[in-house]
Amino acid sequence: MPGGTSAYLMFANANRNEVREDLLKAQGSEGSGKIGIAQLGKELGARWKRLSEEEKERYKTLAKEQNERKAAERKESPGGEAEDGQGKGGVQAKPPGLPTAVVKRLVLSDPELKRISAPALNLVINSAERFIGLMTQRSREVAITSGKRTIRMQDILAVAREGGWRMAAILDHLKEVSPLIEAQDAKQQANSANPEAEAGANPKEDAKAAPAVRRITEFFGGAP
Repeated sequence: MPGGTSAYLMFANANRNEVREDLLKAQGSEGSGKIGIAQLGKELGARWKRLSEEEKERYKTLAKEQNERKAAERKESPGGEAEDGQGKGGVQAKPPGLPTAVVKRLVLSDPELKRISAPALNLVINSAERFIGLMTQRSREVAITSGKRTIRMQDILAVAREGGWRMAAILDHLKEVSPLIEAQDAKQQANSANPEAEAGANPKEDAKAAPAVRRITEFFGGAP
């Protein structure tokens, strides 16, 4: 079930507290008394890998039962999911996805690339959507493993670190832009809390003072 609870997440929820206690004991009296998200997720992942197929199958069964139960509850609730993915009036609901025009514009921002065929563009879009979906699902698991219900930036960074050399370029980019995004977000929240300060602000001065977040087109060498 897309977006449902995975077998690993069932395992993590059942063993999170025990693993945290074990890591705290391993720290001893000289430790900080705290266990980080990445450390906890790494240990849970290692223990999951050491499970036998029979043990993993038990969590797969639990995850399947929970997902089926939640799906049935959504269908039975008022305004729940329509059967067979249909929307109101029996019209087939269109699944959300990346805008074709935006992806095409990003791809063609490479100065050495003049055009892209429709099948190739569809493959790029499908691959990007799959990547985003996997990153989001794993980040969700990391967040829930640490007892949170909100995916935060450190969860995404933790997932990128898990990818090793394959995610090195993505991780470097995330490390570079995350402080800038956090600074911009903090400033927006401060302005929302103080409308008078926002009204008296000078947009041109702010633009000069705040470093710009790199755009994805810079990966293609098309941006200055």
